[in-house]
Amino acid sequence: MKRLAKTIAIALCAVVALSAFAGCKKKNRIDPDDPQKLEVYLYNAGYGYKWCEQLINAFSREDWVKEKYPDLKTSFTKDEVSARSRELLTAGKKVNHYEVVFGSDLESTLGPEYEILDLTDSVYKSTVPGESITFEDKMSDGYLGSAKYRDRGMTASGEAKYYQVNWASGMTGIIYNENKLKKLGKAVPNTTDELLEIMAAVKDSKSGYGDNKTYSFGTYGASAYVTYPLYTWWAQYGGAEGYENFYNGLDDEETLSPEIFKNKGLEEALGVCSEIMSGSNGYTWLNPTTGREAYRETQNKVLMGDLLFMANGDWVDSELKELREGLAQHGQEETVKLMRTPVISSIINVLPKHSIQDDEKLSEVVAAIDAGEPSVAGVDPEDFARVKEARSIVYSIGPGHNAYIPSYASGKDVAVDFLRFLATDKAQAIYIKATNGASLPFKFDISAHPELAEYISDLQKGRLDYFSQLDVQVLPSPYSFPLVRYGNLSFMASGSPYDEFLQSSASAKTVMDREYGYWTANGQANWKSCLTQAGIN
Repeated sequence: MKRLAKTIAIALCAVVALSAFAGCKKKNRIDPDDPQKLEVYLYNAGYGYKWCEQLINAFSREDWVKEKYPDLKTSFTKDEVSARSRELLTAGKKVNHYEVVFGSDLESTLGPEYEILDLTDSVYKSTVPGESITFEDKMSDGYLGSAKYRDRGMTASGEAKYYQVNWASGMTGIIYNENKLKKLGKAVPNTTDELLEIMAAVKDSKSGYGDNKTYSFGTYGASAYVTYPLYTWWAQYGGAEGYENFYNGLDDEETLSPEIFKNKGLEEALGVCSEIMSGSNGYTWLNPTTGREAYRETQNKVLMGDLLFMANGDWVDSELKELREGLAQHGQEETVKLMRTPVISSIINVLPKHSIQDDEKLSEVVAAIDAGEPSVAGVDPEDFARVKEARSIVYSIGPGHNAYIPSYASGKDVAVDFLRFLATDKAQAIYIKATNGASLPFKFDISAHPELAEYISDLQKGRLDYFSQLDVQVLPSPYSFPLVRYGNLSFMASGSPYDEFLQSSASAKTVMDREYGYWTANGQANWKSCLTQAGIN
């Protein structure tokens, strides 16, 4: 098994290296001043690149496109260098000849300070080609809010502009090895207490994970990916509105105040993370390195069966595809799925009617919600509704997948129409096929397209079922709030707690107290500076 894993790992490294080289290879350039050109750059952020290439081809074949741009010329460049899309922001026309740049982690920078096109009227207020809905109305709410640009001093209700389009849904959660979980005789956990119980059972078992390892949770670096479920647990406990109030700087009295750093939901969520990562518990395997190779090595261990759980997202399905196929060729069938983030068990302490007294009952309620049942015997309807709201909350990194058009691009009109095309049902079907079921952040009734079923992986099917069964609330990106974008508001300003959790040297309360002290020290100097930089008084 070790030799097989090593062989597959070496092969995958070679594939990645060749892909990156091929993506950066120089191509025959199109006339840089041609107004009917569409040159596209894509950073491969886990979903592969076929979707983009296929969408460019499909766009070129549209009758309305051929009529409008009879001499259209297209080209496509890809690579796996995450910093490249950011570098292109300031590169200027002599270097950045692309009409559309599909990049990553740019949500904190895209705005009028760069030479990029304002898409508010040309894209967001326009009608989706061939449909009777505007681009703005077709984008899912959570993603729409995150795509908005707000200048200093702007509130959530202020008139917004758009300088980017998100190009992935990017749902996060916890991946798990389904075969190993079944061998343990355990069901997918509905609550955080159930998750911790399974971790303890894995640690105590002699299940022969990998080289007799008993680690149940994997991470790399120290904090990477763990923040995804933390955001979800935080909003589950305090409500999505409470999560947003924090980033708007509003305390429990809805007053601008550093008292937000006494946020109970955040403390409870940090508490779960500390339990998972605590060195004294011994649940977590840490890959000490960072970067692309580190997280791929860690998630490969989930597929290989050396780890049971890992915080991750739906993009992992594409990243594991080649390794999964390699294992299958050697008779090893392993399945990795993405669970719905378990509901934080301490939510029972803040339910309005206190009709759920223990974790067992909470788990029963969560199971009923997942099954589409309207109630559970003995549970007050208000409490049931509150748990259902918690179950519907999703944190996504889709807002960090950003497409923009340079304002100096020769083919701006073509680029605008291409981004508008992304919202069409036709484009969404192409994307789903090319990514094994991942989806764009637009409303799309997949039940009306049964022909897509054969293209959807088990992992992505679970995600799509989740989105169709519940009125899912996608949490807005922290970077969509002026206090974060300009004032550097963060609940980790005084240092990341994750290293300390791994070393068992800090509790959630210790972290919260230290953070509160950072923002209130010296007459609230850091807090006041944050407000001033964000233009908020």
